[in-house]
Amino acid sequence: MHTKTARVINEHDRKECSISACVPSNPRSKQLVDEIEATNFASLPHTNSSSSLAHEPRQSCDSSQEISCVISACKGWLSKALSMARPGQTIYVPQGVYTESCTLSLSVDGVKIKPERRNGEDAQVTFVVEGRRDFLRSSGLGCAVSGIKFTHVPDQTATESETEDCRSAMTVVGGSLQVEECSFEELSCYAIHVRRKSKTNVIACKFSRCKEVAIACQDASVSRVFDCVFDGNLSFSIWLSGQGGGEFVSNFIKHNNKCAIVCADESRGNFRNNVITRGNQGAFWLQDSSSCRLERNVMSKNRKAAVQVSGRSDPVLIRNKVVDGEGGGIVLHDEARGSFIGNFFAYGTRAGVGVMDAAAPLFVGNEISCNDGGGVIVAGRGQPVFIKNLVKRNGFVGCCFKEDSTPLLQENEITENNGFGLLLQGNAKACVQDGSIVNNVRTGASLFDCAALTLAGCCFRTNDKLCQRIGVHLHDSSGMQMEKCKMTGHGGSCVKMEGSSMSAMRSNELSCSSFGLTMSRKASASLEGNQIVNCGEDGVMLSDQAEMYACRNSFNDNRGSGVKSVGSSVCLLQHNVLMGNGRGASLSSLGQCIVRGNRISDNSVCGLHVRGSNVTVMENAMFGEQERVLSFGEKARCDVIGNVLMHKNGVRMSFPSDRSEDVFLRDNALQFPPSDEGKVLTLSSLPRHFLAHNVAVTSKTRELIDCTLDLIAYSFSSPSSSPSPSPPVKLQILNPDGSSCLAVRG
Repeated sequence: MHTKTARVINEHDRKECSISACVPSNPRSKQLVDEIEATNFASLPHTNSSSSLAHEPRQSCDSSQEISCVISACKGWLSKALSMARPGQTIYVPQGVYTESCTLSLSVDGVKIKPERRNGEDAQVTFVVEGRRDFLRSSGLGCAVSGIKFTHVPDQTATESETEDCRSAMTVVGGSLQVEECSFEELSCYAIHVRRKSKTNVIACKFSRCKEVAIACQDASVSRVFDCVFDGNLSFSIWLSGQGGGEFVSNFIKHNNKCAIVCADESRGNFRNNVITRGNQGAFWLQDSSSCRLERNVMSKNRKAAVQVSGRSDPVLIRNKVVDGEGGGIVLHDEARGSFIGNFFAYGTRAGVGVMDAAAPLFVGNEISCNDGGGVIVAGRGQPVFIKNLVKRNGFVGCCFKEDSTPLLQENEITENNGFGLLLQGNAKACVQDGSIVNNVRTGASLFDCAALTLAGCCFRTNDKLCQRIGVHLHDSSGMQMEKCKMTGHGGSCVKMEGSSMSAMRSNELSCSSFGLTMSRKASASLEGNQIVNCGEDGVMLSDQAEMYACRNSFNDNRGSGVKSVGSSVCLLQHNVLMGNGRGASLSSLGQCIVRGNRISDNSVCGLHVRGSNVTVMENAMFGEQERVLSFGEKARCDVIGNVLMHKNGVRMSFPSDRSEDVFLRDNALQFPPSDEGKVLTLSSLPRHFLAHNVAVTSKTRELIDCTLDLIAYSFSSPSSSPSPSPPVKLQILNPDGSSCLAVRG
């Protein structure tokens, strides 16, 4: 080993330094070393803006490859050059492969490192990163490195732990550095590590097959990364932590083995127009109270969730595109927050959006479509808010809420999903306002396992009778409040309730080709101010011990009954309108029903049919064109009290031949038109106990009719106020076969 001396000339100062070189035994190599020893380091004239420290070999050295080989063996040249550099100077590095035995220090402000340029091309300069240390540490302000290739060649004599413990190719500590058009390949350490409130610009660089983090920014440092390529890195491509942040624009990240970008520990990054694709994990992992902004990025074909937000992070995502992922679009958990505006989550093999573990994000104006695992999944006490989103053509379900989640949805469109529009289970409680649930394959909304749903101002609609056959389906003690909603076109039921489910419905409009509302298996409902009209079957169908309270509703123009009750159901109808149906109300259950204060008119078959029930009919107005005002079937037990019964062709009542039960008529007003014809009260098959103290009224007279089984007494008395009596009403008792049993004319 020999130590030679070369002179470094600088117009500001002249110094001598020694260069340690490995002198080969080959005479030709020795000659090259001698030539290098005599080389002058000439500087350009100093200016306020910049100057240079250049290494110019002699013209006699015609073999650049050989010179590079010798220079690569001369460890320490770069460190000597950096120690001699002055502020603003540029070090031009000749072509070659460089290794350094100690960390290079870039501590002088404004110093730049660039490849030497000859014949219009930059030299190919490679820095070999090895050892348990940083290769280059920058602490100066305004420093720059450009056009350099950094790679790692393992030391054959080093142990595995020593090889893996390399710290970084570049570390920026307390200064500012610009890295431009550099490449970092197969490093076993960080490529660029920014620490202690430093600032770094990384422009048009390439990071490939690095085993550790490509760019790490922490300790409140700021990095700006533009137009870089990250390809096949085994760890994270970008890692922000410790309040680190920066701006990351138009980068391309592909084939990452881990998550491409991690933001942790209150970091703040702004990511725009980046492409992250084909990673073994996801694109972004935002955690530990980070608050990043993601705008117009494209995340595609990643094997796990494209964006994962956790640990009370609060990001903002605007107009990003997340497509073709195997692990879903975005997952939020561990009390995460965030605002997601105008994003596109589509074509994933799992759910487009997942919210869990008390996360409470805000989604506005997003499109969540064509995801195989569903559009939105909310679980584990999630509390998201969805406003004006489109959830379309997802597999299995549009939105699924479960496990004590409490989402709020406003003005969303949930349409054409291959399963349910909304699915609630496991004590979930959701509120949906002014939404549109349209053309979903199974149901508009289904509730299981004590779930609760509030609907306000929503529209449930289908144009295809094979789709969304049921608007809302309630199971298993679930509950619903529905107000000012509209349901049309369903092939099954607008609302179907079973399994001890409960609902409160107010001011809704229900119309479909089958049933408006069906209730069974101890379901219970309260209806007020609804319009259940134009149904192909019954407006309301109760069975299997269902219970319903209906007040001030309209059950009109239904092909079957306005209200039909069977199977020990309990029904209270009060102040409703039942008009234009096949039957106004058909009460055929073994339960109890009260019909009070309703208007029952113009039903085609009969106004009220009672069979096998305990029914109280009070203070109703029953009139119109129907065939019968009242019809009583077998085992009817009915009290008809204080009603107004009117028909232009007379009041017709039919009773069964089975006289084992009681029908009691009292204090009813039987109203007839003033004409002489058709004033007939027809009683078919008189029941066992028919007690009547009723009044038949025309425009001019009032007639009192008293009937018992043993004595039929008919009397006519004209009120003193009447100037002249009208013809009396005929009371007609018919046998079961329709023949006249007794006729009395007053």
